[in-house]
Amino acid sequence: MSGAGESSTDPLKPTRYRWWVLVLFSLLYLISYIDRGITSVVAPEIRATFDLSLAEMGRVLAVFTLAYAVAQVPVGWMGDRFGPKRVLVVLMLVVSASVSMTGAAIGFLTLLASRILLGLGEAGAFPVASRGMQMWFPRSERGRIQGITHFFSRFAVAGTPLVASIIVLNWGWRSVFFVAGAIGLAWCVLFAAVYRNTPEEHPRVNRAELAAIRGRNP
Repeated sequence: MSGAGESSTDPLKPTRYRWWVLVLFSLLYLISYIDRGITSVVAPEIRATFDLSLAEMGRVLAVFTLAYAVAQVPVGWMGDRFGPKRVLVVLMLVVSASVSMTGAAIGFLTLLASRILLGLGEAGAFPVASRGMQMWFPRSERGRIQGITHFFSRFAVAGTPLVASIIVLNWGWRSVFFVAGAIGLAWCVLFAAVYRNTPEEHPRVNRAELAAIRGRNP
């Protein structure tokens, strides 16, 4: 276990790096729910811009769910095959691109394409994130971390209408999507720099914390 971060930290005192990892995953849940919810919030403005019927707007909203359902299993398999870090970075890059595409949409078809891409990108985010958190937390802490990450997702649901409406009133509906896309991109950069697939790979995790993570696992 010599590669598990014995540098300048006291090996008798556990580091707490896994809680910073939890911050990253909590932000992932927050961003994902913001991205999927903002289209519904600004739907009246989108309809007015492109002169869409209620049926067309309904299809724009529904196609996300279809793409999300179809991609769940294969993208989850990719997380097992290639590791959470690589897969989550790619998925969130796709999500950020799709949200920005929505802001740059020129009509019904481009809206549909961006929502399909969003569904494909977000489909594996939570299964792969669950896999990543499983590697970083002992079983005795997993209920707590699930509660924290789900709090962030529900907080996003509650807060998105307020924040989105403020942005729309000041800068227009397209700005909401560009801001969300930029936030997602920033998360990708931070996650790629900070996260490792296992605590054994991370230089900030010492032997004491690693024992806390692994020692209580079956």
